[in-house]
Amino acid sequence: MNRNITNIITIQENLLNHLIILKKRGENIVKGVSSFDLDINNLKSLDTNLSEISRYIGDNNLTSILLITNNILKTIITLDLRESEGNIRGEVLNRFKSTFDVNLGDYYIDFEVYDSNEKKIIFVAGVPKEFLDNILKIFVTHKFKLLYMETAVNSLKRMLSFSKEDSIIMNIHMRFDSSIFIVAGNGTIYTFREIHFGFEDVLNNISENSGISIEEIKSKIYTKDFNYEDYPLSASIDRLILEIQRTIDFYNNQYRNFPIAKFVLTGQAANINSFDKLLSQIFAIESLKFDILKSVIFEVDPVEVDSIPYIRESISVGLRDYE
Repeated sequence: MNRNITNIITIQENLLNHLIILKKRGENIVKGVSSFDLDINNLKSLDTNLSEISRYIGDNNLTSILLITNNILKTIITLDLRESEGNIRGEVLNRFKSTFDVNLGDYYIDFEVYDSNEKKIIFVAGVPKEFLDNILKIFVTHKFKLLYMETAVNSLKRMLSFSKEDSIIMNIHMRFDSSIFIVAGNGTIYTFREIHFGFEDVLNNISENSGISIEEIKSKIYTKDFNYEDYPLSASIDRLILEIQRTIDFYNNQYRNFPIAKFVLTGQAANINSFDKLLSQIFAIESLKFDILKSVIFEVDPVEVDSIPYIRESISVGLRDYE
């Protein structure tokens, strides 16, 4: 076994990604990436995929899991000084139960506690026990040695740490099928919101209103020649602006004395030319781009890698020991 090699298995509703990262002399090298069709409700599908991966990796079986499924329950809980003096775990469990109206015995619940301005801010995630037990049994059956398991919010928080920003920032992370907004600072997650509106919706909106094919738009939108004024973007941009404003308002209602200092654009949001400038003009907040793909070395085609869903979150999990 080469302990410098880590497998990251990303489990989604209908797709499983396998990423191999080699840590060598301070560098992180992506040795391989593959994707498999998956039906998360069919354990045989998962068993078949993990069996194939296990045969491929052999003894290099150190593995971390990124779990991105619809049945994960996530929330932020804020406790004042009085509430945090007692049993924090008990308070967290009670809040989780009342928020989601679930039986606590049916969930594995984990949380991270952050101290901020005489409050405790707690990120909580719960996974159905039966669901997770069945998944982990399959990993054990195929002799994977498990290191960590995370949600996408955890991995994105780590990704922000690599951007070296130490102020209160709002991460605007755009995927192909969704977007997530996270307000964080000094290692603390203050709030997060996820919407089912992503880069594909932007492309479809431009195509429908301009008559230009999606492939042609893709060939232009990443380049310096792309100009928003040349394309009818109102529907997609208005939706994003509205959701960004809602996130800012929600945060400001709770932390008015600590304003958001910067936007950090990641995922497909960082790839779109001039999107940072557009947001700066609208919100009068400095915007910058960060792409964790530039923090690793590829031994595979980086263009192909960029098209894989949740690839940036997967890489962030692989860099966990470098926080």
